[in-house]
Amino acid sequence: MRLQLMFLILILPIGLLAQSDSSAYRIQDVDAHFLMHYYSQDGVHSAVQGGEGPEDLTDVQGKIIINILTDSVKSFNMKLGVNHYTSASTDQIDRVMSSASRKDSRAQIDLSYGRSFKKADLTFYGSASIESDYFSAMAGFSIFKEIQKGNAELGFTNKSYFDNWVIILPVELRGASLPGFETSKRNSSNNSLTYWQAVNKKLSFSIDLDLIYQYGLLSTPFHRVYFENDSLSVERLPDSRFRYPVTFKLSYYPNNVISVQMLYRFYNDDFKISSHTAEIALPVMLSNRFSIEPFYRFYSQSASAYFQAYGEHSINSNYQTSDYDLSEFKAHKLGASLNYSPVWRFFEKKDQTFATIQTLSFRYAYYSREDGLFYNVASAGVRFKL
Repeated sequence: MRLQLMFLILILPIGLLAQSDSSAYRIQDVDAHFLMHYYSQDGVHSAVQGGEGPEDLTDVQGKIIINILTDSVKSFNMKLGVNHYTSASTDQIDRVMSSASRKDSRAQIDLSYGRSFKKADLTFYGSASIESDYFSAMAGFSIFKEIQKGNAELGFTNKSYFDNWVIILPVELRGASLPGFETSKRNSSNNSLTYWQAVNKKLSFSIDLDLIYQYGLLSTPFHRVYFENDSLSVERLPDSRFRYPVTFKLSYYPNNVISVQMLYRFYNDDFKISSHTAEIALPVMLSNRFSIEPFYRFYSQSASAYFQAYGEHSINSNYQTSDYDLSEFKAHKLGASLNYSPVWRFFEKKDQTFATIQTLSFRYAYYSREDGLFYNVASAGVRFKL
């Protein structure tokens, strides 16, 4: 049944697009972007084992992004993705090596429809994803309006997520009566207010003020927690959470060869986590066809009030987690992307071209966290115009 649902999620929009040559609308322009990602991770603080144990994980993902311009004011965007992962950490849910929990697959579809009006743009969003123990759906919209004669823009975005888990407990606790799992659903409302300003021809900035509210099952039931007296339970977190990120972005274009992209984000929530993110990217045009973009990001956060390491939780605590994603840490991420624009044309006939390869891209990043977690991620893509 899971494979049938994954197939339906991916194939249904393709069937709808096959009818796009009807008189209902005409396709004016189509961009297609094909991406492949490979992710490899390792660490020593598995949340599944209570904060100790291997975290090695590999993930392979394929994605197709299609953007369709039906006329000068309407557009349709579709993203289709499938990924498969193997994880030594989730393998320990059952305490059996190479168990069914070691690997899983996920299918995802994201859709958006945009309409441009005079001095304003309106976009509607929808998405769905499914894997063996999880289903998620999203609906949302955004509206952006030009102000100051087109030199500034003000926008609002709302995306609401509706998630449903299959509750899976560690093998030792199955059949036990554990309070705190009255629901398997988690809902989120993500709201963002955005202001963008062009200061001059070389400098622009934007500010994002976000408010995120989550409620429902916010803990992961198969994450173990060990107490000071060596007793065992599972992760428990409050059933609601407010999150308050503020993001500032600055773009500077001193010439036609190099530009500077900078970001700072402050984050706070009522789990008592606060964080700071600083990022810089330096896109450089090496020639008319080649460009490279090195980047670096620094991140630091404080620990959640509910986090303790393995065996350090009090038996009297109402909420507890040993997930090191909620611990205090600093992290570094660096890498680069390389883009080549060959403009290769295929199947030319008279004045018509069936497809043009516009961009070949490669991106690599390395991430290191001071608690021992690190990962490598590489992606390659090709962009067509049809």
